[in-house]
This record gives sequence, structure tokens and C-alpha cells, in this order.
Amino acid sequence: MSVKEAADHLLEVSGLMDVLSKYGKPVPVGSYRMNLMAWEDLDISMAGPMPDAEQYRRITQEVEAALRPCFNQAEWLPGNNRCSLGIETFRTGRRWSVDICWRSEADIAETLRRNDEMARLARECPEIGRAILEIKQGLIARGQYGFDKAPIHFHSPEIYAAVVEKGARSLKDFLALCLD
Repeated sequence: MSVKEAADHLLEVSGLMDVLSKYGKPVPVGSYRMNLMAWEDLDISMAGPMPDAEQYRRITQEVEAALRPCFNQAEWLPGNNRCSLGIETFRTGRRWSVDICWRSEADIAETLRRNDEMARLARECPEIGRAILEIKQGLIARGQYGFDKAPIHFHSPEIYAAVVEKGARSLKDFLALCLD
């Protein structure tokens, strides 16, 4: 089962999208949307008003119930207009990171535009998709991407930029670009 198929299974068995739909419009973004998943990380943007403290508590309880067993890293900062919920779950027997973040519709639309452009590039030039996945998997093996990262680690946007803008096609290329 691919990581994307495992993500679909997690969403199906947990009913997470149904839970979130009660509080706004959940939109899977990032590697899931681009079909470039290399590890068990699912990012969901929530379109709609930022919840107040009571709604946030209720949402957190419902999400935890859907993803049990889990633990969360909640962040509700109304003064900063920021609200997110980070969950690690073993709901399907695999360790997953699920990040839920409330954002404006305009921000989500821009994210979807960028995600769709990256997905298009990976489809039209399979070498790009292969390079991204190879680099992600190589960094996971080195403890520099994914769960339990080393002090020197990397994030997806750095990988995408190195592959698309600088021509990296292997982990060796990526590390030469990023560590020099």
C-alpha cells in the first residue's frame, strides 16, 4: 500500500473529514494533494472562521476521538489569528502526523494553486516526481526529514525548490546544493 493509499485509509476509517466538515471546509493540501507522499504526514487546511475557545476545545476532542490512539500539539492563538491542531496518531497501526490549520480562503486557494502546479510538473516530467520522492526517502533514512528529525533537517519546500529550480535529481545533488 502506497503512503497515499494509507492516507486515504486513515481518512476513511477515522471519519476525520466528516468531523472537520462540521466546523468548516477541510481541504487536504501538500504532498497528499500533489501525490508526492514519502511519509505518513497529512496536512489539512480548514476554510472558514477561526473557532473560538469553546469550539476549538470541542473540535480537539472530536478529532482526538476520531484518531485515537493519539496525542496532540494544539495551538489556539486568537491574538495572532492563528489556530492549528497537530496530532500524532497510530489509528491505523502506522504512526501518522496530521496537521490541521485554519486559514483564509485566499491563502488556501494560493496553496492549492502551488500544489497543483507542482503536481502538474511531476506528471509532465516524471523525472521531477521521482527525484522528489528519492530525495525525501533518502532524507528520511538519514533522519533529516519526517519523524524524529536530526538538528540539521529539511522541509518539503526546500526539496521542491532544489528539484524544480536548481535541477537536483538525487539525494547527493540535493545535499550538495543545501549543505555547501
